[in-house]
Amino acid sequence: MECTEHIKDLLKTVDADGSGVINYTEFIAATLAKEQTQEEGLLWAAFKIFDQDSSGTITVEELMEVFKNRFDENELGDQHIEDVMAEVDTNGDGVIDFPEFCAMMRKADGIAEDAEVAPEPET
Repeated sequence: MECTEHIKDLLKTVDADGSGVINYTEFIAATLAKEQTQEEGLLWAAFKIFDQDSSGTITVEELMEVFKNRFDENELGDQHIEDVMAEVDTNGDGVIDFPEFCAMMRKADGIAEDAEVAPEPET
């Protein structure tokens, strides 16, 4: 594909109203979408650190393993890790999935809890 064709395709994608011009709102929307994609990529990378068996979920055992490798056992006890699991596992299935992980990270970062969470990125 030629560069010109690629640019035309990008413009068509961003030009939501089909006017042939990218207005301010369309530009901002495209920029925010890119930032959200980058953020979700970082969240996915962090999630994979905890999801040691690549099952798509984080178990309490995986949390304990990661935390104990990074903190002194006196700093972070089993009860604290179980409390974290209970708080983050909002659907009560005993594991933390990617949307729950994202919600926890966004809450910790001060981002609205109701922010839309994308499904797990394909690997």
